[in-house]
Amino acid sequence: MKILFILLSDISRKTFRFLYWLLRLSAIKKDSGFKCSFPIVVEGKGIISVGKNANWKAGVNIGCGRQATLTFGDDSTLEQGLFIRVGAQARVVFGNNVRLEGPSKIYASNNWSIRDRVTIASGCDLFAREPGQDGEFKVGSGSHIGNNTIIDLSDSITIGDDVAIGPHCVIYTHDHQYKENKEIPWKSSAIRKPVVIEDGAWVGSGVTILSGVRIGKGAVVAAGAMVTKDVADYKVVIGVPAKTKD
Repeated sequence: MKILFILLSDISRKTFRFLYWLLRLSAIKKDSGFKCSFPIVVEGKGIISVGKNANWKAGVNIGCGRQATLTFGDDSTLEQGLFIRVGAQARVVFGNNVRLEGPSKIYASNNWSIRDRVTIASGCDLFAREPGQDGEFKVGSGSHIGNNTIIDLSDSITIGDDVAIGPHCVIYTHDHQYKENKEIPWKSSAIRKPVVIEDGAWVGSGVTILSGVRIGKGAVVAAGAMVTKDVADYKVVIGVPAKTKD
């Protein structure tokens, strides 16, 4: 009898959650042509808006916190396994023809603006790696973030138009004042600095970009490089640390 009660309770909880997700999905402000495949998880008390001809695949999991807004433009595609959480009072806007692939995980706790024709490929992690420090995120039109890339949004990051970021990259916006705590350096105070990647830059696969760096227009960062200093417009840098190629 006890086992039966546990099973019924579990079924009741699952049914309640499913009905709640359906209720939240029905509350989304949807334009014409919206398509979705179940199961889809939609949670939170924020406002979600979706443009024309949006397509959400099975396994999409979205949460939008209290007084937050999450907006998707026309012809946006959310692929299977995508996970998005928008914190309370944050404002996140994705433009038209945006493609977000799963199982990428996106945590936004500040204002984000991702413009048209942007792709965030599979397996990416976008979040503030320093708890309680949340920067803004801006991505220009036509830019691409390659698969399995980690983007630390402890401070703000600005990516221009038509930027290509290869797979397996890491972008940091914070470090630690390691001399404060010599026994456990990473527990020292955070030092946050924004990162800027200008229009048309090309960041190769496996690149690490450290905090406070600006990568100029049309610059090329070779695969495997570690960028510790600014890169001038239209320059090519290689190596660890990255240096201008002659």
